This record gives sequence, C-alpha cells and structure tokens, in this order.
Amino acid sequence: MNKEISSNQLRKKFNDCRNNKKYTSGILLLRKWLKKNPDDQNTLSMLAELLDKRGLDKKRSRDLIESEKIYDYLIKKFPKFNGGYFGKIRFLLRRRDKQALILAKKYLKISKDNSFNMYIGHCYREFKDFKNAEKYYLIGYKAIKGHYGPDYALATLYIEMGDQLKAKIYAKKGIKKFAKMPPKYHKSSLTKKYIRELKKIVLN
Repeated sequence: MNKEISSNQLRKKFNDCRNNKKYTSGILLLRKWLKKNPDDQNTLSMLAELLDKRGLDKKRSRDLIESEKIYDYLIKKFPKFNGGYFGKIRFLLRRRDKQALILAKKYLKISKDNSFNMYIGHCYREFKDFKNAEKYYLIGYKAIKGHYGPDYALATLYIEMGDQLKAKIYAKKGIKKFAKMPPKYHKSSLTKKYIRELKKIVLN
C-alpha cells in the first residue's frame, strides 16, 4: 500500500472523503493503510474522525465506540499528539462532561501550544461560560496568524454575548484574512458557510 500512495496523497483522499461525506470509502482506505502502519498516529486520528462522522451521520453506535477508543489510545500512546485530545474532547462535550476542560488544559500544559487556547475557549463556550470563552479565545487569537478561524470564533461569540460592535470588528477582520488565504481554502463548502455568516454579521 505504501508504494501505491504517499502519506500526502492519503491526507488529500481523507479530506475529500470527509468534505464530501464519503465516510465508508475513506474508512476502508485508512484501514488498508494501517495494516502496514498500525501505529501511525496521523492515520489513526483520521480513521477515528471518519468513524465519528459516519457514526453520527448513520447513527452507528459501534462506529462511535471504536472512534472514542482510538482517541483514548492516541492520548495514552502519544501524549504530545494533539489529534487524540481534539477527538476525545469532542466526545466529552457531546456528553456535557466538564472533563473536556480538564483534558484541554492538560494538553495545553504538555504542549505549550498557545493556539490550543482557542479549543479551551470552545469548551467554555459549550458550557455557556462566555466570559472565559472570550478570555481563552483572545489568548489563542494572538498565537494564530493569518487564518480567519479565530475571527469567526470571536465574531460569533460576541453575537451570543449581544455585543454587535465587537462582532462586526472581528467579522471584518476574518473576511479580510480569508481573502488572502491560498485558493484551496476557498473551495471548502464549510468555509464558504462560515464566510457567509461573517458577511451577514457585517451587514446586520
């Protein structure tokens, strides 16, 4: 399998399967790859993500169980790899389990990756703690340059908080950053949806 497809090609195929909801095709491809690379952390993370998405889309509990087990394994085996934490935290947030915050802060301490403060902000936001969400978003914002994502997070948070002025400020910043991003980012249907939301905030 390694001779037939590179890891970069595998990532592109994964992105295509994820973006176009071809979850089963992606899962089969990743499982084949893992037969020769059973402990490849990136591939395991991609497999867990597609299992999670198919599980939610098709209401397949066995997919969700397998996905969460892979994330648990990744955290244990590769404690500095962010993929395991991102996935496990998603599961905890769905259950409204505040262990999500503990796990997110644990990874931040291990990695010293200030951009992960954005994810801690997401956790607080899920629990409707908007002040702490804002606090951690702003810390993470400084660590992520040139991407519209943090601006989108802050703009939509300020809408929830009822601060239209700040929402417009960050919405405008996000739109400007998006315009300067490489063309490949302009093709994603999800990205297009986010930019439409930012434009709506500016116009309202």
